[in-house]
Amino acid sequence: MIWPFIQRRLWLTQNRLITTLAFALALPVFLHVVVNLGMKNLVIRSIQQIPYEQWVAPGLVFLLATITLIPIIYRELFDLRIHHKALQSISMAPLSKVNIIVGFLLTAMLESGFFVLVGLIVFSSLTPLSIGISGYLMIVVYIVVLDILNANVLVFLSLLTERVTIYIMLILSMIVLLIFGSGLVIEIEFYPTTVGQFFSWFPTSQLIRGLRMFLFANIFDWISLVYPLLISVLLLFVNAEFLKRKLNQ
Repeated sequence: MIWPFIQRRLWLTQNRLITTLAFALALPVFLHVVVNLGMKNLVIRSIQQIPYEQWVAPGLVFLLATITLIPIIYRELFDLRIHHKALQSISMAPLSKVNIIVGFLLTAMLESGFFVLVGLIVFSSLTPLSIGISGYLMIVVYIVVLDILNANVLVFLSLLTERVTIYIMLILSMIVLLIFGSGLVIEIEFYPTTVGQFFSWFPTSQLIRGLRMFLFANIFDWISLVYPLLISVLLLFVNAEFLKRKLNQ
């Protein structure tokens, strides 16, 4: 069931292979220059006394994973839907809407995973990280959960409206909230107590906090994985019902 979705994405990627490789190398360098080189002179160390360039590295990987999901989900579930193209044909297949959503999610995650893998190599070469094999494996685990969560959120936003302007505003709001409300580049503790407590309950905040706890304190918090996964499963079924209603099926 999933293989046709993957074959389709491979075919599309092959048609723009050089551009994809160039983007995969350029994006992590861009994020490193814009965020790390600029902020590390303002924030020397985190509250836990971790050098900023090391503390922010997991956040940059999270940001990279999310950014690379956006164009994939946009094309599959917003652009093709509002222009009545491939999505309608796919929806006529003898598959449940949950299976269709899962197919889109997995193919988007695989393509995003390629960018994240390249990004990890680039970030590791630009930033001194002493986290070991277990640290890199845990990064992969948290990125998978993050991709499941964010892909479901992006699917929901893609099905929410037919207007390009509103869609762009929703995506931009999501990115801003992710960067500043989840603690990717600045610590939530910098906000007033009430605002910080509100942001700390975001699933993405739980994920980045749990990953940093493992990388820098060697503490594994299973709740930081289970909570976002539960939200993702709920969103999956909401999206499947939403897709059914949008396609009038």
